[in-house]
This record gives sequence, structure tokens and C-alpha cells, in this order.
Amino acid sequence: MCLKHAGFNGTKEDTVLIPIPTSTRERQRKRFPVVCYYLSEWLGITDGFKAIWIAEDREQMKGRGKGKDTLGNLQFTRRYIKGRHVLLLDDVFTTGESFRQLQRKMKQLGALSVIGVFLGKTV
Repeated sequence: MCLKHAGFNGTKEDTVLIPIPTSTRERQRKRFPVVCYYLSEWLGITDGFKAIWIAEDREQMKGRGKGKDTLGNLQFTRRYIKGRHVLLLDDVFTTGESFRQLQRKMKQLGALSVIGVFLGKTV
């Protein structure tokens, strides 16, 4: 509910919701398309589920990815990112490494701003 009242950098028309990818295509397909569709509709922003896709499955690195490149198996669709304000969505915030790497990549691809939305945090 707090997202509905959150201030957006810019306008809703230039904001996109992109899920932080899981380690495998199958997990990604099961976890995020419906959530992204409905959350984007509800917020009135672009559904960016197809902005990042997994070219090759990799080992899950939750909590073990510090300093490792977690983007090597990913492909990006720039039209969802360039000139947009990006909301990166993930289920759990562990170390923040995936978010930081994706935040840098989004800015390299032309994002105006990048913020993270996480449903939970590990302790």
C-alpha cells in the first residue's frame, strides 16, 4: 500500500517496474510476471518484466554474491530503461549486491534514477 502513495521521481508515465532476476529462467517465469503485471497496473506505471531476461541459468548466490558479477548471464532491453525512472523489485533483500550491480547497469543504460523495492529482508 505504501507504494501507491510513494512519490515518483518524474511522472508515472516515465517510470518502469523491473524485477531483479532470479538465478534461473524457470524461477523467473514462476515468480514475477503476474506480480509485475498487476502491480504495474495498480500503480499506473510500465510493466518492465521483459526488460531483463536470463540468457543462461546460473547457480543461486543469495547472500554469497558479494563482489561477484551477477549480471553476466543477463540480457537487457534498453527501451524499457533509457530515459526512465526504474523501480527494481525483489522478493528479499539479503546483501544488496544484486541491487547495487543492477542499479549501476541501469544507469549505464540510460536510466534517470533507480530505486529498490523489497518485500522482505534477511537478518
